[in-house]
Amino acid sequence: IEAAVVDRGYRGSKRTVDAEVILPGPPLKRDSEQERNRKRTLCRRRSAIEPIIGHLKQDYRLSRNWLKGSEGDAINLLMAACAWNLRKWMSLFFLFEYKGVIQALVIVQTAGGEQKISWLYFLEQ
Repeated sequence: IEAAVVDRGYRGSKRTVDAEVILPGPPLKRDSEQERNRKRTLCRRRSAIEPIIGHLKQDYRLSRNWLKGSEGDAINLLMAACAWNLRKWMSLFFLFEYKGVIQALVIVQTAGGEQKISWLYFLEQ
């Protein structure tokens, strides 16, 4: 680990086992513009992940692990991540049946941020 991005409530040493600890805050005067942008990007990325971790703890029961050991920790996290990804896929892909025809509403988000909606029809066999 070369760098650790932490939140403002972090209480610990700034240098631990050759890892740089990055706290969000005003940039230092000695930092170059490239270093300021790097720190800003890392802190923004971390702040984007925080709500996801909160939802995983609340909705997918990650607040307490009932499985034993480090293998149980890995299984618990893997199952929560699978459930999160499945929920995302299900929100993009709705299947329903109408008059014997299975229809799928597929919403695809392009790289530009726009959404394309298309219908797929499957005949029941």
